[in-house]
Amino acid sequence: MATVVVAGLLAGGGWAAWHELRGTGHSSKQSVRTCVTPTPAPQPASPAAVTVAVLNATPKVGLAHQVAASMRARGFRIGRVGNTKAVVIGTAVVTYGPGDRSAALAVAEQVSGATVSPAASGGVTLQLGPAFTALATTDQVSAARARDVASASPRPAVCTSS
Repeated sequence: MATVVVAGLLAGGGWAAWHELRGTGHSSKQSVRTCVTPTPAPQPASPAAVTVAVLNATPKVGLAHQVAASMRARGFRIGRVGNTKAVVIGTAVVTYGPGDRSAALAVAEQVSGATVSPAASGGVTLQLGPAFTALATTDQVSAARARDVASASPRPAVCTSS
């Protein structure tokens, strides 16, 4: 009888130790809860707060000046206007320097299909590519702004226990 009791105690102790090592036991340790709050994208700037350089990367004569005039009519401040030898694939590329992402988003909203890319130098530049035909319509700009504002909204924290 004593042998059965000792064997039972050893089996129970082994079972408890096994679960403790695997982390499934009821330990006195508290589990640590780690929460990560994602950093949202910046809100797009208002057009009046943005100065944009408009550069033509196509053979279309006068395109940069035409687009710059339309951007000015939409409330943007215009910097340099001219041509560039940069190779632009697609509709357009909006480049921005450190701290200018929100301004770049506001510019990209004006050109359907534009890509946004960071650059080492400051400021925002709209480089028009061969697929550019026209600025976005008012409805397209509103839809793009709504998407940008939604992506800039705070997200709930993601929590895990360990």
